Amino acid sequence: MLRKVTTVLSDHPGLKKLQERAARDKKEIARFTWDWHAWNFAGALVPAGVLWAFLHHVYRKSERERLEVVAKDEEKRRDQDIKEIKMKETQDSVDDIKVVLKTMSKRISSLADQILVGRGNKS
Repeated sequence: MLRKVTTVLSDHPGLKKLQERAARDKKEIARFTWDWHAWNFAGALVPAGVLWAFLHHVYRKSERERLEVVAKDEEKRRDQDIKEIKMKETQDSVDDIKVVLKTMSKRISSLADQILVGRGNKS
């Protein structure tokens, strides 16, 4: 009975079409060579590539902004250091001038005393 069923089914036109379609599909699947797989792989990588490009752009932008802030801070600190150095130099020169003025005032007073003493002896 099974033989009869298979014989009847093998002669059925729908089965022949199905077998032809299966053979055609098998040939079609065999046509998918490595290039098809490569294109599928590349297509699968597109979303990851777009995401990477976006995140890379955001990271670079934030990194650039952070570096600008650091550069501004360094410039402020450098300006402050320059001001401190100038103030110290000014203070040092003022201190030097004070010392010179003290020694000059002592010399002037000693010379004035000598002049007064010298005049006192002549008179």
